[in-house]
Amino acid sequence: MEVEKEQGLVVSKKKKKPTGKKVEMPVVQGLDGDAVYVPEWSVRVGDTFKDPEVCADALAHFAPPGVRDTISKMEGDSLLSWLILNYSNVSALLAEGVTHFRKGMEEYEEFMNTKEKMKASMAAMKKDVEGFSEKEKVYVKRIEELSRGHEIEMAGLKKAMEADMAKLSADREAFEVQKRAFEMEKEGLKASVTQTSEDNKWLIEMGFSRLCPTCFIPRSLTRCLVTFIRSC
Repeated sequence: MEVEKEQGLVVSKKKKKPTGKKVEMPVVQGLDGDAVYVPEWSVRVGDTFKDPEVCADALAHFAPPGVRDTISKMEGDSLLSWLILNYSNVSALLAEGVTHFRKGMEEYEEFMNTKEKMKASMAAMKKDVEGFSEKEKVYVKRIEELSRGHEIEMAGLKKAMEADMAKLSADREAFEVQKRAFEMEKEGLKASVTQTSEDNKWLIEMGFSRLCPTCFIPRSLTRCLVTFIRSC
C-alpha cells in the first residue's frame, strides 16, 4: 500500500465479477492486477476542464497503472509512432462521428417535424370528430323531435279513425233498427194489401150480387176486375 501511495494511486482490493472469460492482466510491479483501479486525483465534482491544472491532474491519473507501465517502457520513436497512429485514428473517427452525429440530428429534426405535423393532423382530426359529434347530436335531437311529432300525428289519426269507426258502428246499428222497422212495416203493408185484395175480391164476386140481386154482371167483367185489383 505504501508503494501505491508513492505512485499516487489508490487500489481497491475488491475483485471484479467473473465474466466467464479469462483475461490476462498486465503485471505491474508491487500491484495486484485483478484489483479495481481508483484514481487518486484532486478533481472535484464542481471542477471543469477550463482549468489547466485540473486537466493536467486528470490526464496524469486517467490511465490505469497497467497502461502507464506499458507506455513508460516504450522507446521514443515507438511512442511517437504509436501517438501519431492513435491520433490519426482518433481524428478519422472524430470526423466520422461528427458526420454520424449530424446525420442523426437531421433524422431527429425530420422526425420532430413529422411528429409536429402528426400532432397538427391529430388535432385537426380531433376537431373534425368533435364537429361530427355535435352534428350527430343535432341529428339525433331532430330525429327525436320528428319521431315525437309522428307519434302525436299517428295518435291523432288513430283517435279520428276510432271516432269514425264508432260513428260507423252507430250508423250501422241505426240502419239495422230502421231496416227491421221497414221489414215490420212491409209485412204490415203486405197483410193490409192481402186483406184489401180479399175484401175487393169478395166485393166484386159477392158484394155486387148481394147489393143488386137483380143486376146481371158478366163473369168476364168480374174476372177483369179481380185481375185489376190484384195487380194494384
